[in-house]
Amino acid sequence: SDVYKRQVQKENGFDGVVPWIDYEDLSVPQLVANTPNLMAKELRGLPATVKIAISLCRFSQSPICETLMLWNEDYKNNGCLMLSLHPLQHCLLYTSPSPRDS
Repeated sequence: SDVYKRQVQKENGFDGVVPWIDYEDLSVPQLVANTPNLMAKELRGLPATVKIAISLCRFSQSPICETLMLWNEDYKNNGCLMLSLHPLQHCLLYTSPSPRDS
C-alpha cells in the first residue's frame, strides 16, 4: 500500500510534504481583534478578518499571553469576563469588588 501511495503522490505532483493544519477556537482572537485598545496602531486600518488571523497566530504561539491581553481592572471592560467558559455562565451577576477595610 505504501508503494501505491507513493505512485499516486507522484502522479498528482505531491512532493511528500504534508501540510500541518491546526483547528483553534476563535473566541479569544475575535475578542482581541474587536477590542480597539489592544490592536497596534499599524493594524487599525486592516479588515477584521486580518486582525483575527494575526490574533489567532499569536494565540497558537502563546494562548495565555493572548488571553491575558483581554484583562482589565475595570470589570465592565474586562474581556476575560466575556469569554464563554461554561454554559451557565450567563447566570452569574458581575459586581464591582468592594474595597477592603484595612
